[in-house]
Amino acid sequence: MRYTFKDRYTDYQGVDVERIFPTKFYAYAGTGTAATRQNPSLSTGTIAYTTDLSIILGGGFHKLSVGTTGTSINSNRCRIIGNGMKKSIIDAILYEGHQTSGGTFEGVWLKDVTVKNVITYRLGYNGQGTYNNRYYQCEMLSMPGTTNPGVGIINNYDRCIFRVNPSSGNINGNNSFVGISTTIGSIAGNLHTWEKCNLVVNQASLDSYKNNYYAFDNCNFRIGSETDYIPLTGTTAEELRNAFVARCTAAGLSVPADITDYGITLTLGRWLFTKNQVFEGITWAGSEVNQFEILRFISFGYSTSRGTRIPITASNNVPASFAPGNPHSDGLDIADDSLSIDKTVDITQRKNMYLDSKIVWLGGKKKLTKIDIPNDLPYQYGVLIDSIPDLLCDSGQEVLSGSIEPGEMYMLRSSDENTASVTYGGSTYSSVLSSRNNIFKGVAGVTTFTVASGNPVVYKINDILSYQSVQMRIVNKIPDGNIVSGNLQVDYWYLAEHDNDQKNTTDYVTYSGVNYKAGDSFTVKPGVLTFTRSGNIHLRRCWKQDFDFNTETTDKTFWQNEQKPEWCDVLPEDPRCLMKDNHILSFEMARGKDGKYISSGHPEYYNNISGASGVLSPDDIYISGAYMQIRLPITTVNPM
Repeated sequence: MRYTFKDRYTDYQGVDVERIFPTKFYAYAGTGTAATRQNPSLSTGTIAYTTDLSIILGGGFHKLSVGTTGTSINSNRCRIIGNGMKKSIIDAILYEGHQTSGGTFEGVWLKDVTVKNVITYRLGYNGQGTYNNRYYQCEMLSMPGTTNPGVGIINNYDRCIFRVNPSSGNINGNNSFVGISTTIGSIAGNLHTWEKCNLVVNQASLDSYKNNYYAFDNCNFRIGSETDYIPLTGTTAEELRNAFVARCTAAGLSVPADITDYGITLTLGRWLFTKNQVFEGITWAGSEVNQFEILRFISFGYSTSRGTRIPITASNNVPASFAPGNPHSDGLDIADDSLSIDKTVDITQRKNMYLDSKIVWLGGKKKLTKIDIPNDLPYQYGVLIDSIPDLLCDSGQEVLSGSIEPGEMYMLRSSDENTASVTYGGSTYSSVLSSRNNIFKGVAGVTTFTVASGNPVVYKINDILSYQSVQMRIVNKIPDGNIVSGNLQVDYWYLAEHDNDQKNTTDYVTYSGVNYKAGDSFTVKPGVLTFTRSGNIHLRRCWKQDFDFNTETTDKTFWQNEQKPEWCDVLPEDPRCLMKDNHILSFEMARGKDGKYISSGHPEYYNNISGASGVLSPDDIYISGAYMQIRLPITTVNPM
């Protein structure tokens, strides 16, 4: 079954656009002119504008024009909604104007996209009207521009990530700025996060903006008479605040009087300075940023998520973490707070990599509502966290002439660094990305293509919507029995539990030279089958790394009527699933035709809950459980 669009898309006001407005669907590998859920059109070229149009984009790169000089976006707004930041990337020209009278109108609303480039072609004439374009939950790689004299354009930004210094527009509250250089106070708005930024601080910054809530993480400051951008010394928020105040005084600035907020008195009390407490605009529950927020009833940055952090660490004895001792593929470098691709990996060649987390005990059965995976992978070059292959392009998956199937989508690439082309169905297709003529659809009765030039290779497209998923396994229970001695079983996961206090941090189990405290876990290696205990602690056997119920022998009876520790594909932003017999009280998830659990990353999920068969499945069941593992799959040369 082919992947389909999600069941619901909302604009920045929370309106379900498909229920109210004309809605068209587009994909990087779409075809035809239907622009429906079932048959999305290609998101390259011109999209004709109609009144109150909503444009839904799948993942991937979209180079499009909305409207023309003759059919522009006028007083009836247009909505462009993607799959999410870093997932739907747009390069667009927007035609706006043509009103017969002055006034202020709503123009284009963009949501859940990464903005590579947006240019507004202004029609009409100066004074004929002003249009509000709104960017909500967008990643800004460049600032929108305008061309052609005409109506006024005002760009408004809410809950966005900026990787470029905003040059104009209305910057409203709760945005995140990453890696930019600016002066504190030159960007409007409140409750922003500033991450890895170079920031100038002058007297006006302190006097005029001391009442704004700002969170600065890993930033460099050039204060007063200083000539270089320098990081603050210290580790804790208190140490960093003291260092900032001392540098202001030393650089000739007058520090404003202390601020008392909700009974807490601090110098520059609405500014927070931290290290490694924010990543890609995301903060987590329990961090110094989150503690500051809770006491003041505020929320920093573009994201409202405050989930439990699963750390990446170079140490093998950090509970519930991504660690180098966990199962993982070659090609990854694992360090404290960092997972990166090794320098020996050529990202222009196909590579499938992964890293598994340890077992995460959720403290009892819990419901998952979102999984944030902030990252700075070079997605613009097709490097993604994604367990769903968009393109079946591993070695041996090349499609040969004579095997083209009707209704399937295909992508053309070159097997070397030169341009290649093929002819199929009377049309010629090129490997050149900029041409956006590298995709074709199989038609009935035409199974062959011919080489027109170069060394072409054809691949079948598996996911035309370019969903980006992770893998997860989650269970409600693990086998009974406290293990205090004896041999362990190879390739099984074991969880360390304290006998009576899971918050205990002194007792531990030693396995293969590593001390594991309560809540930590590990897999057993061949030839290393024993462990020792220090204190009131024991082990619980969880599951085999490559669990297969059909071949399981040790705990087969236990897993018979339980949710099983099988990997399933999950969209991080939407961790929903179907349950067996479509009943929320069933003991395990429903299975698809392929035998796998149906969660949000399964091709049958959105088809079922959107009623593709004429029957609706429940759409309000979130994945839940008590013991969880997450696999981060990183793949290269995904289509962009």
